Amino acid sequence: MAIKLRQPKLKDREPRKEEPVEEGVTPVVEPIGEDSFSLIARLYPSFPGLKREGLQAELERLSSFAITDPEGFLFDLNARANPEERETVLRALGVSEEELVSITGFTSQQRLSEAPDVFDLFQVESFEELAILANENPDAFLNDLSMLSVEDAKNTLRSLNQSEEDIEAFFEPQPQPITSAVTEEGEFVSRGFFANLWDGIRLGTHNVLYNAKQYFARVLPAEATAVRKAGDVKIVTGMSEKQARDLGFIYTEEEARQSNEVTKKWRDGFRAIAAENQEKHEEWLKKNPDLQPPEQYRQDVTQNWSLLKDAGYWGYTIGEAATYSLAVLVTTLGVTYATKNPFLGVSAGMAIATPAVSTQLFDDLVNAGAPEDEAARIAVPVGFFLAATEAADDLPFLSAISPIFTPFKKKIRSEVAKRTALTLVKKFGTKFGTIEAIEVLQEIGQDAVQNAFVSQFDENRKIFEDVDEIAIVNRCLTEEEDKNRKIMEAVITSEIAGSDRLASDESIKGVYAASQDWEGAIIVIPETVKLYGTGTREMPELLEWDIVAEICK
Repeated sequence: MAIKLRQPKLKDREPRKEEPVEEGVTPVVEPIGEDSFSLIARLYPSFPGLKREGLQAELERLSSFAITDPEGFLFDLNARANPEERETVLRALGVSEEELVSITGFTSQQRLSEAPDVFDLFQVESFEELAILANENPDAFLNDLSMLSVEDAKNTLRSLNQSEEDIEAFFEPQPQPITSAVTEEGEFVSRGFFANLWDGIRLGTHNVLYNAKQYFARVLPAEATAVRKAGDVKIVTGMSEKQARDLGFIYTEEEARQSNEVTKKWRDGFRAIAAENQEKHEEWLKKNPDLQPPEQYRQDVTQNWSLLKDAGYWGYTIGEAATYSLAVLVTTLGVTYATKNPFLGVSAGMAIATPAVSTQLFDDLVNAGAPEDEAARIAVPVGFFLAATEAADDLPFLSAISPIFTPFKKKIRSEVAKRTALTLVKKFGTKFGTIEAIEVLQEIGQDAVQNAFVSQFDENRKIFEDVDEIAIVNRCLTEEEDKNRKIMEAVITSEIAGSDRLASDESIKGVYAASQDWEGAIIVIPETVKLYGTGTREMPELLEWDIVAEICK
């Protein structure tokens, strides 16, 4: 998810104070070589038609810039040149790099300048141009800023002399807009199931389309257009990064430079499309505040189980989820019916599900501080895997859209992403390729999904406390299919009973004996316990612990 920023007027950039510079910061007096001349002519194209006889005057201008605004000069130089080129220019000016690096406040700008995507995104070539953009067109600046990771966004604001207090204000949550479900006094009013259902469907449709656009404009291009440097491993189709490295497929400095020249154009193009998509998305949300759920509905249901008693909450949640779930379900069933090939049906459903899942995961990783290219390496294969679990499972439609299953889905995404990332770092360090990510997924994928369900249920095994009978009956309706029985089996057998299946009263007795401390808890078990696990799909019955105790006698 892209960061949301308030839009206060940026402070005018304070003029920099001239500071005395140590001896040695003087224009160069000795002639420089041909390589240095060509380098300066290339790095500073604002010097049109630079001739060797005019080089001295231009170097004096650069030296004056360095003396009057050393921080801005060094930041500008970092944006234009790589470390080796920077040293060449500094030596030509007769200035040691150590002298300029010691300037107060350079550290944050140096960190920012080492992320060339920042300047590509804003389509500027220098710090001065960035400052002009921020003050003359703050709306465009803030829109581009929202595409950065949190750390890069903060460093960008620091480079514009914004105080830490003002920077933190940029990242404060926006006030909740008044909707048809919230009065002007902020009082929450439930509008009912069907009114919210329709709003949720409209909002969900828009979000699905937006995530699909961003998947192709942001997620997929992120790794392919990443900035390369000497020593990076080349992407070779069908070959893992380790294999490519072992075979010597490594970028030289010249190859990296040529690659970056090509990918920069593509990266700028995709970034522009993504920024335009986001701008249109935010404009649409501003024009349709009545479709957005009130703050109460934005809570995770695990934080407020009483939401299950609110028909309006069910309407919003089902409406928003139904758009996505129906798209996957209809596509999967339609292609399966037309081709008589379930594999093709599942593949088609995965194609619908992957963009939304991967985009959400990509945003989570970027907002957590991951570079975009590395976030894409995880988000694409992990998103594909998670899409497969949604397209291929046999959850009934009610289960797929039920609010009660939202925590499970979030837990799965978090569990799979976390375990994949940790395993990748442990095996390959901070640099890895898509193939490595897929290999790791094959190792931990299914276990991660099962653990997500198990841990989530264990944390919330008393989820029905203080929920009335109607809400409990609704919960029962989502448990009637075999997929959900398998979930319950995974919870009980892996945590307590220790067997692969629940097939008899003895298993229930074991659960009950081990769970005496679950005072007041409720468990869903099949009406005929002995048929549990045999394929029978009878409606489950909700049993209080005192009824379970009768079974166990």
